[in-house]
Amino acid sequence: FFVALSVRNLEAALFPLFADHVFSRYARRISEYRDVVLRLDMTSPHLWFPAARRLAPRRVTYHAGPTNSGKTHSALEALAAAASGVYCGPLRLLAMEVADDLNARGVRCDLVTGQEARTVPGSRHIACTVEMAEVREKVERSPGTFSSSHSATSSSPHASSPHDPPPIFFDVAVLDEIQLIGDPSRGWAWTRALHGTPAKEIHVCGDGSAAALVEALCERSGDHFELERHSRF
Repeated sequence: FFVALSVRNLEAALFPLFADHVFSRYARRISEYRDVVLRLDMTSPHLWFPAARRLAPRRVTYHAGPTNSGKTHSALEALAAAASGVYCGPLRLLAMEVADDLNARGVRCDLVTGQEARTVPGSRHIACTVEMAEVREKVERSPGTFSSSHSATSSSPHASSPHDPPPIFFDVAVLDEIQLIGDPSRGWAWTRALHGTPAKEIHVCGDGSAAALVEALCERSGDHFELERHSRF
């Protein structure tokens, strides 16, 4: 017992000296290792999207309800009334339907899916499949295509040159069928869109099965969460 206690005391006394030696001799390698660990950290995905984080706290409204309850209609009305916006849906046909509906109502809307990209001159709205959601800090766009009113400001700390593409921001975003965030093969796309869509106001629509998860993700990212329940008509 006394021998074990003595060994423990010796280790406690020697370890600080050993640590000082390691940190002084291998400082560069330790710094490089820490940098690798930070770059490979997968535990805080909301921090991967600086454009969205710059808008925090965003307001996330969860429209929960069964089919034919008006949950998606409410979200799309907010989208149509906004100066700029994006719709992210699970299917190409849904994105096409939303784009056609908005254009028919006089709200110019682009269509972006994995199969096609349809540009409407002067558009400030985009309807896309969720995998095509734009979450990057900056994007290259052709003259005359979508550029949000927010992106016209020159106060962005990342606007290093007038020739740089402006950051893309939306007033309203709609993420449809949010319960698919739990899908083993496609759930990543909804997680990415929820964390990364640079919109101050986000409406997510679906059944209530993902409400607790979305609320937890919003709490983690510092966004405001509100649950709005809809009943079948």
